[in-house]
Formats: sequence, structure tokens, C-alpha cells
Amino acid sequence: MEMAVYALAVGMFISTREWHHFVTLTVDRGAEPDRLIRLYHDYFIRRLAFAARQRINHFYAVERDRGTGKFAHVHALLHGTAGLDVREMRRLWPFGFTDLSRYDQQKRGAHYVAKDLLVDPDTYNFSKRLPPEIVPWAGEVEDEFKALVAKMRATKR
Repeated sequence: MEMAVYALAVGMFISTREWHHFVTLTVDRGAEPDRLIRLYHDYFIRRLAFAARQRINHFYAVERDRGTGKFAHVHALLHGTAGLDVREMRRLWPFGFTDLSRYDQQKRGAHYVAKDLLVDPDTYNFSKRLPPEIVPWAGEVEDEFKALVAKMRATKR
């Protein structure tokens, strides 16, 4: 249950931030998580920053293939990409499949990105700077989080 609360907390925290795009990136021939993270940072994020002519703030989590762990993919939220065309952004990842769309706060993409923290809590990270806060953590979000944790604890008894 502790990991479920942790994944929920991370999902709720990142949902309070302004995101411009949601992305899923794969590698055609498979990749170990460490290699995938290097490609994500050193190739994709750098190319996005160059195209946007500004820093790209982001949150990512690596989701592994449950069978082998080899075919990992990255789910990420991006900030600083509002002025970029989705089709052009997709072309910046030549290693495999790219699913990229404008971020929609109502679709709860922040929770989707954080879901794999239940299984593998060591394969996620934030950029050095966070995007601006659009919903204050204190108050409504904090109250919702406390209510969900209480509900989770009650159902475990």
C-alpha cells in the first residue's frame, strides 16, 4: 500500500503543474531503461529545447515490459513546448514509436505517467526546474489526497 500512496502522491503533485504535451516514446529493438533514459535526455529533450529555443521542463517515468524488462518505454509530460507543432515534435524521436499529443488536464495524464511507480519506483525523474504551479498543492489537492489515502487504508483493513 505504501507504493500505491507514493504513486498517488506523485501523480497528484505533478497534476498541479502546467504541462503542454504528453508523450510516450519506444525503441524499435528494445532498450534497457538506462539506455532509454539517456536517449530521452541526450537526444529528445535537447532537440526539443533547440526547436523551442528554451528550456524544456519535464517529468518522465519508464515503464518496463513485465516479461523481460527489455522493451521499456518512456511516458513524459513536457513544459516549454506550447509553441511547437505536434507533427514536428514526433519527428525528433527516430528510435521507435512516438505517441505525442497536447496535454489535457481533464484526461489525468499526470496519474497515468506516475502509475508505474507502483512497480518500479526508481525509474522516474523531474527536470531541474518544475513548470509553474496551476493548482495550489495546499488546499483542494491536499484535501483530495488525504481523503484518497484514508479511503485506501480503510479498504485494506
